[in-house]
Amino acid sequence: MPGGPVARPAVPAPVAPVAAILPTTLPVGLEGVAAAGMDGKVYLFGGLAGWNSRRTIETFDPRTGVTGRAGSLPVPLHDAAAARVGKTIYIFGGGSSGGPEDGIYAYRAGGEALLRGHLPQPLADAAAVAHGGMIYLCGGYTGISPNRDVYRFDPATGKIAVAGRLPRGRRYAATVLSGGRIYLFGGLGTVGPRTEIFAFSLRRGVGKQVGSLPQPMQYAAAMTKGGRIYVAGGTVGGRPVADIWLFRPGRDGKGGLIKVGNLPSPWADGGVARSGGNWYLFGGKGPLPTAVMRLH
Repeated sequence: MPGGPVARPAVPAPVAPVAAILPTTLPVGLEGVAAAGMDGKVYLFGGLAGWNSRRTIETFDPRTGVTGRAGSLPVPLHDAAAARVGKTIYIFGGGSSGGPEDGIYAYRAGGEALLRGHLPQPLADAAAVAHGGMIYLCGGYTGISPNRDVYRFDPATGKIAVAGRLPRGRRYAATVLSGGRIYLFGGLGTVGPRTEIFAFSLRRGVGKQVGSLPQPMQYAAAMTKGGRIYVAGGTVGGRPVADIWLFRPGRDGKGGLIKVGNLPSPWADGGVARSGGNWYLFGGKGPLPTAVMRLH
């Protein structure tokens, strides 16, 4: 056999989503706004405008760039969680002037958000993901401490039950579903922002730590694109950042992070939703509180 070095296949460079600021702006700067996509549009629920919680439901049409009023919540809320099943978006908990709320609301396009039930306890700052006709509600804040429970809500019956627990309570964690696991990145614990990455197995109902962020972080966004998991923005040391990280989990869910790019501007604590194959970031902390960003 001829000597010399053996050629090895090239390893493809990590791919980052292409991020851009759209010409569209929100009517007001919003933080802590819940967002979910439905029928080609994104709906935004409540949020903080300055120090005031809002009842307003806004809509954004990615095809036209038009925003508009789409209804109202029964009460002003910020930092609620939202997820869609079928033709209905469900909104869970959220904060008000009196602290965390326990309402579960159902919203259908063209209508108002109506009370559907109650959480087992008041909860704000949680995250919701839909899978298999169910909605899973992760983490959050009870008004006393960060929440460890993961709840499973059945829209068909309106029943909610504990599906399992996280290793430790978290609020404001970047949360996304991938490969039968719910991943939570960072977030706020009992003693400040955290670095831990948790994975909750839907099949086993068990959560475990599967990695660590390079720095304590909260208020970030997590998303999937092309089978990859990305974490974008958030606050580090109390300041919004623009970093985009790629998380590569193995079969056991454990993995590491690689920085692959930047958002056009620092962003944190706004709305995040998927529509038409793209992800959108709305408002948030940072220099552009009314901006809409698209990642594709």
